[in-house]
Amino acid sequence: TQAVIGSGVSILGEGFDLTKYLKDTKKISSIKSSSNPFRFDVRKMNDADDVNAISIDEISASKFNINDAKKVLIERTGITEEEALNVLTKCNEGIKAANKKYKSFFKAFREHGAFHTALVTEYAKIIASNCRNTNINKDEVVYGALCHDFGMAGGYAFINGKFVLIDEVNELPEKAQKKGWKLERYRSDLARGNHPLNSALTTLTSDIISDEKQRSIVALLAMSHSKSTSGIRHFSKKAEWISCINKLESALNQYNKDNSTNYTFDKSTLLNMINNPVEFKRLQDEALAIRDGDAMSQVALNENKYSILQTNGYNVIEIKKLRTNYNEEVASGWLQELTECGVTDTIYEAAEKPYQLSINDIDNQFSMKIHAGEGNVKFKSQYNSPNSEYIAEATILQPNQVPQCTFDAIEERIGEVVTYDNCDVREFKIILPKEAQGTKLGDFYQNKVESLVENAEQQYDKEKSSYFQDEKYLNFYKNIKVVYK
Repeated sequence: TQAVIGSGVSILGEGFDLTKYLKDTKKISSIKSSSNPFRFDVRKMNDADDVNAISIDEISASKFNINDAKKVLIERTGITEEEALNVLTKCNEGIKAANKKYKSFFKAFREHGAFHTALVTEYAKIIASNCRNTNINKDEVVYGALCHDFGMAGGYAFINGKFVLIDEVNELPEKAQKKGWKLERYRSDLARGNHPLNSALTTLTSDIISDEKQRSIVALLAMSHSKSTSGIRHFSKKAEWISCINKLESALNQYNKDNSTNYTFDKSTLLNMINNPVEFKRLQDEALAIRDGDAMSQVALNENKYSILQTNGYNVIEIKKLRTNYNEEVASGWLQELTECGVTDTIYEAAEKPYQLSINDIDNQFSMKIHAGEGNVKFKSQYNSPNSEYIAEATILQPNQVPQCTFDAIEERIGEVVTYDNCDVREFKIILPKEAQGTKLGDFYQNKVESLVENAEQQYDKEKSSYFQDEKYLNFYKNIKVVYK
């Protein structure tokens, strides 16, 4: 069945109480951007064996508008113009709503908008197409990726054994109080942490997809892109998938109670998929494609500046004090690195003046680390389902710059790949230039990888973590290599 994205549907669907969530939100009919003259490179993938090959598709930031975003969505995902406009509207409404509610903290993070959605969908679609599982439903992969971040606008969170509306949370837990958080900060953390659940609810409570069976599968895929929210930390474990389905069912029941609605989803179909080996394999592969697309797709600019384009805006990292040779000492930590190198991070968002993140703000520090690190890596991956083999590479664009931040970005991806336990073979290669071998920079990356392996061995021996109760996990860490080319 061809899934169809409806037109003119609010980001949270008819069932959500818009007076609680989006009362101040209006649909964005056009997107304004700064007149900044920088141009940025948009990653273009193809169907070749190297699924993450790059060609340059330049878009002028000074002329960026809604038609550019629509064009990218259509070209990269294969959806129709009507569907692209609807997805774009949903993404922009979500960003605007979240900005209004969580502005001071939300801005410190990478927003999840139309470009991010397009890149994740394109990457997921290619992984699914090339994995050689003929049972995969590519429509489900596409729509699961398109819907995976709709929940960034807010919704429900699971607190003290029940689902509650995030905007109605008025008490700070002790942990948040000790951190000195304000209520807005805590709510924004709940919104971000629970957005996969609310993406699934958005899918189930609107007419995004007309067929109930496929709508249910897409909702589960959207929720499963996050290991923490879904609880799916091992793709091969049926119990975790069933627990995720039950969690979604409970949230939907609470939603219906709060809104006097009667939305349902096809739970029996989902459970039957899990209990059918062929269908469960299909579900795992579709989920892997989306989770991998979310982890590995990004846009980078490489001219002593890095840019991560995630919404209708972008950020630019500038390094005032560049490392000049591979034998310079590496900073002891990422914050020291940002400070010593004089890193600045400027955000360019639609319809707003550019603003610079502050190194003195703890939340801004975290964001600067992410932007500097992720903007300095080109990721690519391949998955062969019949051979149960997954291979990923991280090529560092400017090897000598911000190594602490860069490895942090790589380690985050490693944390996603470790969940792919449906793969018998997993490899992860970190690519450095051959000139870095035997230098302090090369030793830094080698020591970081060895530390990961050592930690995995300790955890495996002590069985303190469920991640390391299977030799697959230990073997995966041993297959993380620094390669010099």
